[in-house]
Amino acid sequence: MSDVDFEAIGRCEHLRSQISAAMSARNVEASRISHATRDSGGSFFQERIRIIDLDAIDAQLISLKQHDAHLRELVNEYNSWATKAGKSEIVYIKY
Repeated sequence: MSDVDFEAIGRCEHLRSQISAAMSARNVEASRISHATRDSGGSFFQERIRIIDLDAIDAQLISLKQHDAHLRELVNEYNSWATKAGKSEIVYIKY
């Protein structure tokens, strides 16, 4: 009998595609927050001052946290199967 755990390999491959989709969704939310804070109109006196919609940023931050939590769940599940599938675990890096 083979030592290959086909269930583990299949789960890892399925989770890999889910992780990619979750990363994309999380990155979209992060980009929205970045965009909302990027251009505040400069730091010198003007006749018009752009208002930053902090309520919208709060809502986007909540969404970002939800997407990030979902991604972490998927990664943790992947890692629980990785060794059985002969794959390396996914590691978190902070930047």
